Amino acid sequence: MFDINNQLSEIIWHSDAWARITRAYASDRLGHAPVLVGPRGMGKLVFGRRLAALLLCLDPPAHAGACGNCHGCRLHAAGNHPDYLELTVADGKTQISVDQVRDMSAHLALKSHAGGNKVALLWPAERMNANAANSLLKTLEEPPDATTLILCCSSLSALPATVVSRCQRIIFTRPPLDIALGWLESVSSEADWRRLLAAADGAPLAAVELHRSGYLDAVIAWQEQLLAIVDGSMDPCSIAAKWSRDDPRLVLRWLQRLVETGVCLNSGALDVNQVEESMDGRLQNVFANLNIVKLMEYLEWLRWLLHGIERPLNLQLALEGVLIPWSQGLRLVQQVPGGSV
Repeated sequence: MFDINNQLSEIIWHSDAWARITRAYASDRLGHAPVLVGPRGMGKLVFGRRLAALLLCLDPPAHAGACGNCHGCRLHAAGNHPDYLELTVADGKTQISVDQVRDMSAHLALKSHAGGNKVALLWPAERMNANAANSLLKTLEEPPDATTLILCCSSLSALPATVVSRCQRIIFTRPPLDIALGWLESVSSEADWRRLLAAADGAPLAAVELHRSGYLDAVIAWQEQLLAIVDGSMDPCSIAAKWSRDDPRLVLRWLQRLVETGVCLNSGALDVNQVEESMDGRLQNVFANLNIVKLMEYLEWLRWLLHGIERPLNLQLALEGVLIPWSQGLRLVQQVPGGSV
């Protein structure tokens, strides 16, 4: 594989955004709080770190990145620049807390040690709790001199409007399929990038992570386990225990895509030939015998669960609720807030 941090220049779908950033910085038009917005797996964090390096560089070349040679660049490369701070979710936690944001704001308010800019990188910004977001407003409204706060976020709708309105938006969109596949093939010619990219919703770096994690092998196991639940040879609660040890977001997103494909297959929007690679033939037979109304209801509930997967919940019980309906012909007992299922 490869070190993505050392090959950012090869991520060609970032080139336009980087050109805009460097022009804005060179002409002193870069805002004090750029927010990098786009789907997960687009490289926003890598881009944010590269932007931080540019801001901390004491002698940046015109319309380029950091020089890499000055004292600021050497400190940043060594990981101990006193004017740089990264803020993310603490180990064992699910949200960025108000105390973390207050500590970051206090750090930014200090005088620069190196005599240049002070930079903080906050990611993923949508994981701030309400109190943390409110605390951030003071820094956004009254930023200290020579200070830049970079936010990385998967969805602007997940941030309070008061935060978004005070940030400079930099949007990252998924690259065209041919560009993404071409870049991925340059990473490795041995992976099934088309399937991995589809599973990653078109985000190339997410596809790389799926390949690293052995995602396609995991999918085979998940399919067999689901089929075993349907035919009654395995208990859904025991499979839920297995799935709870995997990445819950990953396995639930796979199940969501599977059900979406099943809905399209049942409705005639797709034919068998169009789903041969993405769905086992035995699963096609399972979906063919399911009521499409039940499938739609199940899909609605599954989307609701996925949307709130970060909130505190009993993962084992949640996954049991996901799998038990398959042993009962997809008879649902879950209730989605705001509507019945």
